[in-house]
Amino acid sequence: MEALADQLEQAIRNHVLTLMPPDPSGEVAAKTLSDLLHTFGVWRDRHVSPRPRRVHTSNEMRASPKAQEHRDDLDTLVSRIEAGDDLTPHLSKRAATAHVPATKVKKGREHLRADRDGMLAEWGVHHLHLTPRRDKGDVLFAFFKPDDAYLIGIYPHKWTLVEVVKVVVRNWPKDGPLTEVKGVLGLSHQPTDKERRDLRIANTTTMLDIDGRVWAPRGQTLAGTPGYVMREVNKVMWALTYLRTGRYDEDLAEVECDWEAQYGRPPLRCWRPAIKDGECGLLWESFFYGLAWLP
Repeated sequence: MEALADQLEQAIRNHVLTLMPPDPSGEVAAKTLSDLLHTFGVWRDRHVSPRPRRVHTSNEMRASPKAQEHRDDLDTLVSRIEAGDDLTPHLSKRAATAHVPATKVKKGREHLRADRDGMLAEWGVHHLHLTPRRDKGDVLFAFFKPDDAYLIGIYPHKWTLVEVVKVVVRNWPKDGPLTEVKGVLGLSHQPTDKERRDLRIANTTTMLDIDGRVWAPRGQTLAGTPGYVMREVNKVMWALTYLRTGRYDEDLAEVECDWEAQYGRPPLRCWRPAIKDGECGLLWESFFYGLAWLP
């Protein structure tokens, strides 16, 4: 299976590089597969997949003067979300940047890299400009799931307002990107918005004490990227390792036997690498054996 694993690794690499924006520096193509997948996952996390979604609006937003002030633009944006339109024109222009060359990363200002979004990485909250013009005024804070969009509120460009996650917890405690930490009575210190900003710049994930309960955000890595992306990358790398070491041999042999029993003939071709709907795996004629989802 060593050769097949190598072929699948190359197929994954080619697939990801095809989807990502061009990189004149050549650094992206030269990355190890693990680092390449991490870069890809972080970049893709900053985008909202274009598909119809049900829109849920927080109680605070419905009562907000900001919602009334931006009513026309907000209604248009909501209609686009419900219709499944591409929301890229409403995202920051920085979302188009998948990689910043090492020579352009300024020491001490890593948190300002165009390929990072601290609020999204730690809290799982997007910010959308109310119009495709990307005005510098207020923005809509929201989080997305495959079939649902949750509108938190309209705020200025401030990325560590605890009010944002308070709204999430109070309106959608089970659906939001925060998890209640059971058995913890409280925090000895609740950071201010300014302190939280400094902690985020240091790529530190902080718990939140909201209404007497402690909540953990989805969390960021020490590189300032979403922690879940690294977990998904690890799953892909483990799958390739397992393929190389024969961990899937028994399952694949069972598929082969079932195939011959069903069709009364040996397969026309052997297993080959394949990527289907974002999942990497192996293909046996028309049978797809999925191994891991790409981040």
